[in-house]
Amino acid sequence: MVAWVQKAITQWQEEGIELNQGASTADIEKAEDQIEFIFPNDFKELYLYANGFSDYEWRNNLFSIWSLERIISEYNDSFNGFVGFCDYSICVFSLGFDKNKSGIYRHYFELQREDIGFVSISFEKTIDLLSSDSKLLY
Repeated sequence: MVAWVQKAITQWQEEGIELNQGASTADIEKAEDQIEFIFPNDFKELYLYANGFSDYEWRNNLFSIWSLERIISEYNDSFNGFVGFCDYSICVFSLGFDKNKSGIYRHYFELQREDIGFVSISFEKTIDLLSSDSKLLY
């Protein structure tokens, strides 16, 4: 397990967050097929060990990391290629990928597509921002 994944999982476990068992490579590929998006390698590294938070659990900073199943169920083509993987405060906004750009973006559900905002350059960096409760997330 790579160091940043171990650090994140350890922090979440110490916070008492119940994590889903890791996903298989086949599970990740199935999700990719369903939403027509190839997840970056750093995303896959984490999800092989923890398939999101169990039962909509969230951290003290009100962020919840989604399972592959929730990523698929929340995916909506009408958001023009936005693939969420995390939400803040019961869906005030989500963090996710833009199928047409690299990096991680913030999407407010009640606003139009033009209102997504850049958050970070990678999934790994975003997990680090979540772990440190960075103001860059908001």
